[in-house]
Amino acid sequence: METIDTADVYARGIAEKIVGRVLRGRRNVCVMTKVGLLKTPQAIVKSATLRGSIPALTGLRAAQAADRDYSSEYIKWAAENSLRRLSVDSVDTLLLHDIDAGSLKVGGFREAMENMQTRGLIRRWGAQVANVEAARAALTVPGLSVLQMPVNVTTGPLPRDIVVAAKTQGVNIVALAVLGDGRLLHDASAVFGDRSSAVAALVRDVLREDGVETALLGMSRYTHAYDNLAALRCGASAGEETNFEEFVRRYGKEKP
Repeated sequence: METIDTADVYARGIAEKIVGRVLRGRRNVCVMTKVGLLKTPQAIVKSATLRGSIPALTGLRAAQAADRDYSSEYIKWAAENSLRRLSVDSVDTLLLHDIDAGSLKVGGFREAMENMQTRGLIRRWGAQVANVEAARAALTVPGLSVLQMPVNVTTGPLPRDIVVAAKTQGVNIVALAVLGDGRLLHDASAVFGDRSSAVAALVRDVLREDGVETALLGMSRYTHAYDNLAALRCGASAGEETNFEEFVRRYGKEKP
């Protein structure tokens, strides 16, 4: 099944609207969206209202760090707005966006997640994290079934304890930043000679990782979409293995 990953903050909600329009009527696509970051005026005001504080308009610019709200009240509000923008009654996967280990341990979001799951608004839920510490904290949260985390040639293999815990608990690991937010793709293209072959090789390497169920390519320009589609169609040839080994020697971490 194809997976499309989006979030309520991408293009301030416009990305969810586009996904909803494109996928209208299609049932063979897993839609994964994320909530928790405060990067729109509406989200900032809503979170402040729930907390009884004055809105601080931080995070509205790309260079500014965004505040976060993982309380059940805010998560429920944000998720309902995501469903409306996606034009669906339910979504396959809802993730807590860029949540850290401390917030995962507090667990203020669980009431909302479990309630929405019971009502059929979400099929499953989980966390998108930025590091191994947060990944380990996520795997201690009851009910969590999806873990989205960075996996690529520079992060090295997934720690064995994370792989074992995920398999034992039935948690699906979704590889994030497979192309290194574009930086790896630039370097790999120089080795492979073209972007499509570089994409195919980077994705193939991540999907070989024990425990990884899905790999997210990511794109920010229409040219990236063309490169990604071309890579998916042609795949990585066996003859490119030497090129990939050379790339790992230059830029990545050797596999044990």
